[in-house]
Amino acid sequence: MFRLQAVELRAKIDATRKEQDMRKLAAMVQAGEEEVFLNRPLQTFAFKNDPEGICYDRTDNAFDVILDYWHPWEKAEFADYFDRREKRKADYEEYYKNSIMKKGLKDWEKLPYPAPTNLL
Repeated sequence: MFRLQAVELRAKIDATRKEQDMRKLAAMVQAGEEEVFLNRPLQTFAFKNDPEGICYDRTDNAFDVILDYWHPWEKAEFADYFDRREKRKADYEEYYKNSIMKKGLKDWEKLPYPAPTNLL
């Protein structure tokens, strides 16, 4: 069925190829757009992983902490990665203790009421 429709459409296009009058061509384009609109499917089909599908962008993003529970034999296969990871975790802990935890402490001297002293 599709092949027949494709051949008929090609014949329509070839019949109007030599037309020079822009008013007629504009009317033909408008009629063609209306024909496409009338012949469109009422409900389009979307595959499950297409942007309109039900599974689109449903990847499971696992938390990084899962890697802490790997067995040492599993970690041995990716030793360079886990060495870098442990170093980054230590660097982040140091950064957290040295900068993030102390951000609010400098303003406590200006408070009108006594500030808690047992946070560090």
